[in-house]
Amino acid sequence: MASTKTAAAAAAEATPDVVYLKCEKLGEKARPFAPAHAKALLQLQADRGLSDWQPADAADVPTATE
Repeated sequence: MASTKTAAAAAAEATPDVVYLKCEKLGEKARPFAPAHAKALLQLQADRGLSDWQPADAADVPTATE
């Protein structure tokens, strides 16, 4: 059976509620950000030639049971 999901519905499911970023300079291993905020922060620092904030390592991201 063919999927009846729209592209918008599929994109909404694929967008996480929280994105975790790390910053070694600040000692942050996994700080939660809203996806739009994380995207803007990463773009801003890229525009300035910086790379302090990066996606967090999967091992450092808290799980639902923590």
